[in-house]
Amino acid sequence: MAEQRSDNTPIYGYRPGAQAPSSESSQAVPGPPPRGSPLREQPAAETSSETTNPSKGAGPAACSTAVVQAVAATEQRSANVAVGGQATRATQPPAGREVAPARIMVSRFTLPAKVDPHLSVLQPEATTRAAGFRALRHRLTEQKDPRAILVTSAEDGEGKTSCAANLALALAESGRHKVLLVEANLRRPRLASIFGFQPGRCLLAQLAMHREQIETPWVVTEIQPVGLHALVIAPGGSANAVLHGPTFSASLARWSLVYDYLVLDGPSVLTSADTSIIQDSVDAVVLVARSGVARNRTVRHALNQLSADSVAGLVLMDSRAY
Repeated sequence: MAEQRSDNTPIYGYRPGAQAPSSESSQAVPGPPPRGSPLREQPAAETSSETTNPSKGAGPAACSTAVVQAVAATEQRSANVAVGGQATRATQPPAGREVAPARIMVSRFTLPAKVDPHLSVLQPEATTRAAGFRALRHRLTEQKDPRAILVTSAEDGEGKTSCAANLALALAESGRHKVLLVEANLRRPRLASIFGFQPGRCLLAQLAMHREQIETPWVVTEIQPVGLHALVIAPGGSANAVLHGPTFSASLARWSLVYDYLVLDGPSVLTSADTSIIQDSVDAVVLVARSGVARNRTVRHALNQLSADSVAGLVLMDSRAY
């Protein structure tokens, strides 16, 4: 479906002094206050579909029907999450250096009646997979409430893109939070194909532009009716694309002043050096492994490549091919 774009495209930015919206769940531990007022009131999506059934302890979920299990890495709140009620984020600039919030231009896209089966949270029927992704959302917010989340895996083909998309949808579905889904897997982009739209402006082109013109507005796609914003790469991507670390880190810092949550669909740990660059600029890393596909050796190797303090947990996807 072609993307619909308004001629009078609004530009959004951070408005200081806005009141933070209430927590999405009364059971979640409140995190740092959002950094901007809502872009608009978003309707709650009528959804259901794909993922975890994490246990309340530190181990895997016991429910045999769960497709994904979220394993908590620690119950302690990270030092970069909240200090005295004020967020202290990994994306913050060095002391004495101010970062201006990103300017956002919105290009709108309406989901078709039948969505891709990867988008479990948007499926009309309620499933344990959808409940699992919502449980993953809850576990993350009650433990550390990380605001910039990298979703990755040891190797390709283990379901990290499905996990990132559904986690972002689960965070956005209440309409209380501003959520940006970012395609950080430059060489194997899939988000545009899964959602079914052509981005108004490819993320690769925008990153290249912001290396020279940092004040240029970002063109994001608003996925209606759920209100999720997405920065994605045009289908096909580029096999030779190289992530420029300073530009990407600075962009994350600017996006974080506008959005409550950033969810990054990253490359796999063992096939790309970009993961090491990205993890330094996020609050938490979620490692995805597919049951029956992932090998213990490669998962352990991937965990060794990641910073122990940044890993929030492991999501185990079932072995059914998506």
